[in-house]
Amino acid sequence: MTRGRTQSLLGLVLLLGALPVMPASASAAFGFRPGPEGFSVAAREENGALDHQAGSHPYELVTSVQLETITNSPGEPGVPFSDGDLRELSLEFPPGLIENPTAASQCTLADFHEPRTSAHETSLSGENCPDSSQVGVATVRSSYGGGTERTFGVFSLVPPPGAPAEVGFSPFGSPIIFTPEVRQAEGEYRLILRASDISQRVNFSGFTISLWGAPWAASHNGERGDCLHEAEPAVSWANSCAAGPRPEFAPRAYLTLPSSCQEPLVYGAAATSWQQPGTTARRTFAHFNEGEAQTLEGCAELPFETSIRALLADPRASSSSGFEFDLGVRSEGLLNPKRLNVNAGRKPDHFCRLKCGPPPSGHVPSGRNCAVSVDVPPAEPSPEGEA
Repeated sequence: MTRGRTQSLLGLVLLLGALPVMPASASAAFGFRPGPEGFSVAAREENGALDHQAGSHPYELVTSVQLETITNSPGEPGVPFSDGDLRELSLEFPPGLIENPTAASQCTLADFHEPRTSAHETSLSGENCPDSSQVGVATVRSSYGGGTERTFGVFSLVPPPGAPAEVGFSPFGSPIIFTPEVRQAEGEYRLILRASDISQRVNFSGFTISLWGAPWAASHNGERGDCLHEAEPAVSWANSCAAGPRPEFAPRAYLTLPSSCQEPLVYGAAATSWQQPGTTARRTFAHFNEGEAQTLEGCAELPFETSIRALLADPRASSSSGFEFDLGVRSEGLLNPKRLNVNAGRKPDHFCRLKCGPPPSGHVPSGRNCAVSVDVPPAEPSPEGEA
């Protein structure tokens, strides 16, 4: 080997040795942290206790997602980075849990993509939505800004054509938008919130989303709009700000728990990363009490109430006529945040019967006598051992 070639090889070795040693890709370990720390959901009352009442409107529905993290990223030692960049996230709720998009006004995309300007702090939220469209808050955990937590408003958005609704928040100007879907199986309807193409810019390691059961409850004013203290949400700017004007319509319930007490509430989550889009991490969660999954309570308070109207379209004797039948179901509890909803997601176990027979004596012989009845099963009992 010539001297010149030896020196060239030696220079190449020295150059390779001078390059920084990058850590091996950890995307193979992408997923949720173990147990409830990785994924959990809780419907809570205003005092923080779990809401077990069937058909009720919880004070808030708190969903927490935490991904596996690493802390040996070059240049930022000790700052947690997600073990793979979150790309898609789906949140699956139990059958019968209802989201009502009419409970709040909707934020336009123009306002959602306009950075917020606050008189109380330098806001890092990439939206400027009106207070009347806010339906909750989201606390984000990411490597952005040194890994500190930051809380942002969650808003009901004007959906694109073909979508029933959208909710979103814009941490550090990187929007996350969830589109609801309804999945039907075996007579049950399940709500799914799905977010796609989540930005890698912020490098989310996790977040906690709190959706409000009744968005215009006065107790949420400290977290509404510019009153929200993004860095310290427990402190609030409420003493120096005021919530925007209330909506013109009466306050409505945004969330409603299922009306069944038979099955435990099981929530699900699924996530993919940009590094491994074909691999999906999945997790389910349910509340347990002494080793048994908990169910809702108070179904005996939720009777199935109906009103029936049936009549012939043409009452003239011997004439051909259509038959009009209307079965009304009590539904005011779906919108009123102070009332229970008696029909949230109930299975179709109520049957209408049309019974016809010979006409009573003295009527036109060619006619038929028809009557309508509704078979209603008894209300579902509460789980054994509960009052």
